[in-house]
Amino acid sequence: MKIAHKDELEKIKSALKRQQSVLVICDKELAPYIHKSIEPDFPNTQSFFRHVAHQAPANAQSSDADAVSMLARRLSTLLRDSKEGVVVIGHLDLMCCWVNGSPRPEVNDIVYWMNSFPGVTRLAFWDPNFPVPRVIESLFPHRVSLQLFNREDLYRLVATEEAQKISVSSDEFTLSAQLALYQYLSGVNVVEVRRLLRSLVDRKYPACENMEEAQKALNLLRDQRNLSETQPELGWGHVYGYDDVRQELKQKVLFPFRLRNKAGDPETLRQSDLLIPRGLIFWGPPGTGKTEWAKWLASQLGATLIVIHGPELKSKYHGETEAAIRQLFARARRLAPSLILIDEMDSLMSSRSQASQQHETSIVAQLLTEMDGLHKDEAVLVVGTTNRLDDIDSAFRRPGRFGETIEIGYPVKDSDREAIFVHYDEAFKLGLGEHIKYLVAETGEPLDDQEETDKKQYHDAYVNKQIGWSFYKQAGPAFHRRLARQFGLSQPARFSGDHLRAICLHLLRHLLYLRQQENQPDAAITRELIDEAIKSVRQRGADRDNTNRQPYGLGDDSSNKNYSGGNFGRF
Repeated sequence: MKIAHKDELEKIKSALKRQQSVLVICDKELAPYIHKSIEPDFPNTQSFFRHVAHQAPANAQSSDADAVSMLARRLSTLLRDSKEGVVVIGHLDLMCCWVNGSPRPEVNDIVYWMNSFPGVTRLAFWDPNFPVPRVIESLFPHRVSLQLFNREDLYRLVATEEAQKISVSSDEFTLSAQLALYQYLSGVNVVEVRRLLRSLVDRKYPACENMEEAQKALNLLRDQRNLSETQPELGWGHVYGYDDVRQELKQKVLFPFRLRNKAGDPETLRQSDLLIPRGLIFWGPPGTGKTEWAKWLASQLGATLIVIHGPELKSKYHGETEAAIRQLFARARRLAPSLILIDEMDSLMSSRSQASQQHETSIVAQLLTEMDGLHKDEAVLVVGTTNRLDDIDSAFRRPGRFGETIEIGYPVKDSDREAIFVHYDEAFKLGLGEHIKYLVAETGEPLDDQEETDKKQYHDAYVNKQIGWSFYKQAGPAFHRRLARQFGLSQPARFSGDHLRAICLHLLRHLLYLRQQENQPDAAITRELIDEAIKSVRQRGADRDNTNRQPYGLGDDSSNKNYSGGNFGRF
């Protein structure tokens, strides 16, 4: 405790010596160790520190509310009787917690007694999983958080025998080994850090001789923290084609992480820290594999995957959604290295100018707070997926939060569609062979959508009659986009990865039918079957969710207005 939180302990002792109250935000496991660390600096500790403690209720049928009431009564007694010294409140969070947006009945009494005796010095502990109400926060002039310890102090917490289980070099605890270990322990309190490291020795885990054995020791540490989370596996994220997306992720994400893990000097470490992003946004039309790309990224990083769908966090009770967001980030820190995947992020991070309720605005504010609270040393990456980029609050998209946006669009390149067809051909055992080239050629054009075609005709007629093509060409792309939004034109919908999969499933269904019902065991793919499969998928048309929306990533709210004929608005 004195090694990892020296500065925080000095702040606590300094405030108490000046007879000023302190609220310590930390895991409850740390509370007794904090108290033991500061006791030697105060005389007559038995009488100087008066603890708000209680005995278990005599009646076994007593509820938890009885215990809280006893704590509240004990606190009021100590506040009345204490003329000097410090009143230690070990469970202030449980005594003053909110339920469904309303305080427990004891909260009013506790706040009353604390306000009635402002001269009594108080040392209170608060679990970071609970939000601190403003009325409680105002009672403590000092707040000290012991949730994280510095990366530079880690080597002082590791014994020589423990370091040999992780570091390939038996002579020293190398910088790369320290960085790897910190990734797995950055979100764990120092008491649990010591417990986990001791377990390597207690289990008589062998000293590592290569990187593979070191990684096994690190994985063992993670498994002891939580066995229920989704751990990375080989083959996660079935992504094929999209070489430009793959290269962009390698350059912007994987390279800085790997550079940091292999840093051999402080300057390289400092530079790599600056390059690592906190958050990414995968955006593009539906069905292009944004979620699979996030899983692939987690696999490449060896990160614990925490998948959250935006609506899952929302609650009708005020404050519960914000609490769920805090717990999500706390869990990610504890399970580091981790990747938080927020699917449909636009449902949580909608623009505050469009928010229909104050509740939604507070959700955005809480997410911004958590993103800013991510420490540069922590191995926590947040990835969001959306097909409505413009609906996301602009505060999230500034550098330092979700500063990197990766577009995962339709597989317009022939090589991308070919890679997808080859994968499904092998997975479904279709035996496409030379037919793959034909499938690639036939799926290169946009999907037919009569409504989109009609809008384009209205757009062209208006340009021809009212504006003139010469002026239109000279006006530039900004004017073109604005006019397209006015007519509700969207990016032409093409065959997505899901469409290509649907074609292959259509072929598989007909093959199985011929082999089972028509008794043709040697039935094979024919050109007619392929044309029928493409026609079946093409008839579904473009996704209606994108038909009446502006080109994704551009525009404003006016794009949601459908063309109604005649009234084109102002330009």
